[in-house]
Amino acid sequence: MAIRKSTSANPKQTSVSKNELPNQARGHFRKAVIETLEQRQLMAVGPRLIGVQPNASDLLENGDVRTEALRELRFWFDDAQVIDAATLSGIRISRSGGDGSFGFASASSDFGTNGRVDIQLTSKQLGGTFELRVDRGNLGANAAPAISSVGNIISITLNTAVGSETTASALVNAINGSAAVASRLSAKINGGLPTTNLATINPTTYSPIRLTQTNDVVIQPGSALVGENPDENEVTLRFAENLVDDHYRLEVLGFDDPTLGIVGLRNVGVGGLRGDLLVPSNSNTRQETIDFRLDLGPQVVAVVPQPVLRVNGQLTQHRDTVVVYFDNDKLLIENDAQGRPTSRSVENPDFYQLLFTRDTIRNTDDGTAFKPLSVRYNASANTATLVFAGELDSLPGPGAGPVTY
Repeated sequence: MAIRKSTSANPKQTSVSKNELPNQARGHFRKAVIETLEQRQLMAVGPRLIGVQPNASDLLENGDVRTEALRELRFWFDDAQVIDAATLSGIRISRSGGDGSFGFASASSDFGTNGRVDIQLTSKQLGGTFELRVDRGNLGANAAPAISSVGNIISITLNTAVGSETTASALVNAINGSAAVASRLSAKINGGLPTTNLATINPTTYSPIRLTQTNDVVIQPGSALVGENPDENEVTLRFAENLVDDHYRLEVLGFDDPTLGIVGLRNVGVGGLRGDLLVPSNSNTRQETIDFRLDLGPQVVAVVPQPVLRVNGQLTQHRDTVVVYFDNDKLLIENDAQGRPTSRSVENPDFYQLLFTRDTIRNTDDGTAFKPLSVRYNASANTATLVFAGELDSLPGPGAGPVTY
């Protein structure tokens, strides 16, 4: 923190009235009494973050859930500041990569179920890494999966007892309630059916599961600009593309760390002096941090009709199939008591249809719609595979000619 002398600090003059002097001195008052005070010192301090405004809306608060796509973020610092544009790398935005945590190693697995369920495993220790080794065996009726650990190796045995097979929800509950690992590891169902049976799949197809790195993704803005005079205390970040649904962390760094390539945010120095670093609102930290979440609703990002897939080493075109790709927002999969998709499940065939256009420029003759016979959702890949009653080109019947849907 630099201490600068004011260039305008003149001695303060204090005059004393004749009536304030003793009686014997009143007739001899000739001049004002000059009192010289200590020169005034100005203390220069770094910028303080006042607020962050997304898309010219309400200020962003820690823990906010936003349902509108972010185009830009505007950072407001206290009015006395001129932000140094060379230090804007001190503003950092990252997303969790789908696991909802920052800085903690994590991994997800469908436990060999072909995406029927997706289980998220996250370390609770910063920098902690683990290896999960999964086995299965008959542990008896109503027995929970067995869990033990030696060092960073966590062993899990799934129960194969008939009627008591370990499900996805049973495994998650066992991990989170385990005295051996609950303090170091957490689990949650990230998508798919909680009732999915995990004990029928050979664990060698997916085990071991390694938690060795964080999924955090640093977002590179399309532009970062300091406002023009008189708004030089404002910084605007604009994004090159829409941000996806995820948990986000916004950091404004008030420190330098050459070993990590970190340059903290500063104001512009005066008189050749280096600018002053950001002053966090919490004196026990070196940065400002705001966590928020984007929940924009699911979006279709691609549709692939009649996909070519590899089956038993051979490429095969599935001419009765359409694969719908969604963004990374996990969708609800739900069955009723008879094992059929509920009306709100992503596997409900009523959500999908192929509309036969008859290759005309009118939509008044687009009356034929074909719904899939079945829908299978992959919670790991976030895809819905639609299977129709026959090859897509043959659905309208003979004599239909070229088929456009």
